[in-house]
Parts: sequence; C-alpha cells; structure tokens
Amino acid sequence: MMVDQRILALQSDPMQVRSVNEFTDSLVRELSAAEGTPGKVLMTELLHASLRRALDIGGAEPKQRFLEALAGNIHKFHLQEQQSLARVFPVEISSEYSNLASFVGDSGGPEDSLPPTAVVAAPGAATRTAASPGGGSPGALGTQ
Repeated sequence: MMVDQRILALQSDPMQVRSVNEFTDSLVRELSAAEGTPGKVLMTELLHASLRRALDIGGAEPKQRFLEALAGNIHKFHLQEQQSLARVFPVEISSEYSNLASFVGDSGGPEDSLPPTAVVAAPGAATRTAASPGGGSPGALGTQ
C-alpha cells in the first residue's frame, strides 16, 4: 500500500498535481498536433507505466481529456500500436483497422496450428530425401 500513500501525498500537493497535469496535457497536445503517424517516442510515452500513474494522480478531468484525445487520434497509429494502446487504455481500434484485424484474425487455416518446420517442408521432400541414399528414384536412373 506504499504506492497508494505516495499517490495520496502527491494528490494533496497542488504544485505536484499541476505538474502532472501539465505533463498529461502536453501528451494531449502532441496527439492532436501529430501529422501522419506519431513517432516512436510518443508511443513509448503513451505505453509507459508512469503515464498511467500520472493520470491517476492528476484526477478525473485531466484523465478524461487524455482519454478523449487518445480515442480521437488513435487512427493515426499503425494497427499493432492501436492494439497495444487498446490493451492499456479503454479506447477502441479505429474502424478501418478493426475491419482488417477481424479479417486477418479469422483467416487462419489448419496450417496455423502446425509447427513451422511442417509448414516450410514440401510434401514430397521427405520421400525424395529418403530415396536418395538408395540410388535415387527410378525416373532418375532412366535419365543417366
């Protein structure tokens, strides 16, 4: 319960809360201002555990602002990044990627459950390999 005590102590200090809220607001501004795909640095900040703690310290209103900004800008991220963010925050993957994700997720065939070596090996490769020590196949003898 030491963490809860620290959070309570930080929440009781208006300077600390203001500093934390300035940090989360800066992330909101970066999300909104990002052109194209946001950079890896922003993604790292968004997934870092300290951001979740900062959102808890800052209070309900700044947390809500952050979550709304993230939900409104999640379409700027690649599918894997959207999935990572959706695992950490209560946001939905953008509709264009969610359709793709459901298509890709449902397309797995029976070979998906096989070990990689079974998928890579050609069906007749084991037969040819087994026949070669004995002099090859009859068709190979006829061509010599």
